[in-house]
Amino acid sequence: MLEWLLRDGICNSIYSTANSHNKQEIVFIDYNSQYTVDDLEYKPMGGTETAFLFMMKELAKKSEKYSITLLTTDGREMIDSHGIKYRSMENLLEYLTKTNPSHIITQASIMNSRIFKNILPNTKIYAWNQHDHNVEFIRQSYANADDINSIDKFIFVSRWQAKRFPMIPNEKKIVMQNAISSLLMTGKYDYNMTMKKKIIVYLHAPYRGLTLI
Repeated sequence: MLEWLLRDGICNSIYSTANSHNKQEIVFIDYNSQYTVDDLEYKPMGGTETAFLFMMKELAKKSEKYSITLLTTDGREMIDSHGIKYRSMENLLEYLTKTNPSHIITQASIMNSRIFKNILPNTKIYAWNQHDHNVEFIRQSYANADDINSIDKFIFVSRWQAKRFPMIPNEKKIVMQNAISSLLMTGKYDYNMTMKKKIIVYLHAPYRGLTLI
């Protein structure tokens, strides 16, 4: 999965802008972030959080090209053994204006995205969303057309989920399943394609799928 993650998907854009001698500043934003990359080894993580952290870890290995920062909600200020910086989300706009990142990757919520784009018109903004549209805070977050228009790409974890967001143009959608073999991933999907096999999936949260089962 990691090889595919770094070869295709959103990393295509990141790598395509890394040809200059200037280091790329990439900022990851999770409005519920209270974890570090090292937590992957010590406590259970959700599929999307795992993919989120693995991408940070892999990009940090290329420290000559990328500077990686995760903005946190628990107030921590540190640099870990991988060279990843953790900064408090306080004074968020001031920090982004000062660092002028090449890319912002935000998880789930896209609130403030139009503000980010206004102050950072050249920054690529990606929204990595693992939730369905019927989750209340997601529905509210995606209700503003200006926020949607400010996002360069939306990353979803299934084709079914991507279809649940018809307000987003298909050309802005990327599907990257969590914890799926890279052999099953091409990064190119026909959103009108129907599945040839019926697949039963158990999802633990009622608003995420039990009604379908």
